[in-house]
Amino acid sequence: GRTGGHRHLADSNVDWGQELKHLADYVEERDLGRIGLAYFGHVAPEVYGLDYFVPAGAPAPGWYAISVNFLVGYSYVVLDNGTVVPAPAERFAAFRDLEPVDTIGGALNVYRVDP
Repeated sequence: GRTGGHRHLADSNVDWGQELKHLADYVEERDLGRIGLAYFGHVAPEVYGLDYFVPAGAPAPGWYAISVNFLVGYSYVVLDNGTVVPAPAERFAAFRDLEPVDTIGGALNVYRVDP
């Protein structure tokens, strides 16, 4: 289903960037501002007005949206403000142990990291 598909599927079977527009709406509705983003797709997040950065290492306090593909260790690339950056399998491993506050379309987990 929408919340557990990533336990059985990966790649475009579960996420192909289809939720980026919904993420932009989510961020705007909640006035989240700048977020950490690692999404599985090829459309520049700026197209939807997202102010974002690609997280690296342990997450600092703030809001994050991470593709379920990266959470299961799928190696791919991410867009970082116009630059394609490699995303090795363990780059976003720090989010695996965190509990998401929401899931958008079964493809993007949303996290809030408190100080």
